[in-house]
Amino acid sequence: MSRTDEGIIAALLTSRSVKEAAAQVGISDRTMSRRLADPDFQQKLREAGVSLLRGALGSLPGLVTDAVDVLDEGMRSPDQKLRLRAADLVLRHTFRFLNAVDYDQRILRLEEEHEALFAALKR
Repeated sequence: MSRTDEGIIAALLTSRSVKEAAAQVGISDRTMSRRLADPDFQQKLREAGVSLLRGALGSLPGLVTDAVDVLDEGMRSPDQKLRLRAADLVLRHTFRFLNAVDYDQRILRLEEEHEALFAALKR
């Protein structure tokens, strides 16, 4: 990848708009449009975006631990409103998580049944 493309990709990933990214790297809007229309460049941009997202997601486990600690502190607070709010958040998100797990298991079963039926029809 050329240094120019690297700069364009970095600008696109950090700017609020394509126009702002073009100005940041000192190219015209037309040049930016040409680069964005190139399938190889689009692939490189996607890969860079995924890499950036993966890096950001890497910090989530530590933040989740911190969030749980904050909820724990809230549950032990002398302020009844704060305790109730913390309890509500814990319960609500626990039920959401359990529903997500249930839906995931149901979808997996449906996919397995679909594959079995499809295989039977092929015979």
